Amino acid sequence: MANKELTGEVARIVFSSETGDWAIIALKDGTIAKGPITPGSIVVKHSYLFSGKHESDPKYGNQFSFNAYTKVIGKDPYSVVNYITATCRNCQIGPAAATRIVDKFGPENAVAVMRSNPGEIIGIAPRLNRANAEKASELLTKAFVWESTSMALMQLFAGRGFTQAATDACIELWGVEAPDRIRKDPLSMLVNKIPSAGFQRVNAMYNDLGLPPNRIKRQMILIWWSIKQSMSGSTWHKWSDIKPEVLRLVTGRVNLKKAVKLGVRARWLIVAKDGDDTFIASRENAEDEESIISSIGYLTGE
Repeated sequence: MANKELTGEVARIVFSSETGDWAIIALKDGTIAKGPITPGSIVVKHSYLFSGKHESDPKYGNQFSFNAYTKVIGKDPYSVVNYITATCRNCQIGPAAATRIVDKFGPENAVAVMRSNPGEIIGIAPRLNRANAEKASELLTKAFVWESTSMALMQLFAGRGFTQAATDACIELWGVEAPDRIRKDPLSMLVNKIPSAGFQRVNAMYNDLGLPPNRIKRQMILIWWSIKQSMSGSTWHKWSDIKPEVLRLVTGRVNLKKAVKLGVRARWLIVAKDGDDTFIASRENAEDEESIISSIGYLTGE
């Protein structure tokens, strides 16, 4: 089911988990929204766009369950003033100055004017000099870029189960290039250990975007995934056991030898020979096993 979008101003935070990463939120229009959040990112009296779905809880009634959100500028003057004062901290722009700006340019244009033509707001309030106006412009521009990028990622991730932490981590890592980077190579989220970007979720996105199924990087990750999913419980696996599973998952031209070399070079895989048999392992698991063996040897004096 495709994700729905809900925009609203936060009236109060009804509940927040002990770690601050999950909350139940009451919006100004009475809607109850719930979902994972980045601690401290949801602020009362500010407006947000939530992505998720409507649910009916037998005990609490209709609610909106979200998995991602981004801050947006509200439409009424009060919301715009809140947005300006929150974004332009340390610019000598408090509620009174923000209200004067909104009154002069209107709630629909005030932020755009501050962002693009900071000289227009100089002198509107006593301490609104050029330095503060330009600083406010810089902060509002950064906020606009972050919000636009967050919105693009929300649309890209919609209905796929990625959390807000994934959106935040992608922006932190790639900035405004995050959406394009992911469209070209969703596997990069797995490689960079983005929260909630597990193999199955990322691989499904890769396929849905119509990217080349036989790309060497994907073949390498399919080898790694097949090792991780093996039910044998062993760290090392015969290549002859892993290869058929990888071939089942790859379509088109296959070059597993090159994929293995890439995995070794990227430190995802490790290969060893034992007579005529070739064994392969996830480097992470192999190094963990070696560490355990070393610890046991230290404890036993061997």
